[in-house]
Amino acid sequence: MSISVPTNFLEIVQRIGIEVGLAGDPVSTIIGAEGEIRTLAIWANQAWMELQQKYPDWGFMLQSPGFSFATIASQTKYTATGIGITQGDVSSWDRETFRVYTTATGTPSEVFMTYVSYKEWRDSYNIGALRTTERQPTVFSIHPDNGIVLVCPAAGYTVTGDYYRIATAMAVDADIPVGLPGIYYPLIVAGAMRMYSMFESAPEVLTAANRLGDPLMARLENTRLTEVTAGGALA
Repeated sequence: MSISVPTNFLEIVQRIGIEVGLAGDPVSTIIGAEGEIRTLAIWANQAWMELQQKYPDWGFMLQSPGFSFATIASQTKYTATGIGITQGDVSSWDRETFRVYTTATGTPSEVFMTYVSYKEWRDSYNIGALRTTERQPTVFSIHPDNGIVLVCPAAGYTVTGDYYRIATAMAVDADIPVGLPGIYYPLIVAGAMRMYSMFESAPEVLTAANRLGDPLMARLENTRLTEVTAGGALA
């Protein structure tokens, strides 16, 4: 077990047990655990889920390279599963990364795509003859069910882009917090400690949790959130 920097779900729970002063030797497995260990494991998972969902644009949740799919003539809608992404694995699409190129020519013909709201796509590009007028799909939107919709595409084009994963839980001893650099695993420990402190009315555990987690959270926010850049000069 790595006390300072745990490497998996089991070690995270072991570290939580040590930090909150759980009596006895560290647990050897969380599979089938009951009582306090089961509770610590639940809190660890809850802390991990909350961390993943704290911001919609965590860098460690971004899949880049993300997806790539070939257009099908006249097919305007494409689901995550349909383009090869594990079902339900998309939290949101990184709209600024969508590009399209002529498949036969390859990436030298690549151009950025323009995002429009679903209402604008529906009312301006999916109406009348435009529904069936095939062309290079340079405009796209996101359907309310989170699918990608294109202007009526011709075949022979490839669309690429990035996306953010959905939050995932840990289940077995060797599971890891997917995407999160190992140095930040103690953030999960700190989150679970806060839950313990509220449940047990233990302010000293809360103080220790803040001391452990606050510097790491500040560092994670500084390094794993989308950089805010200044806009271009006004005309």
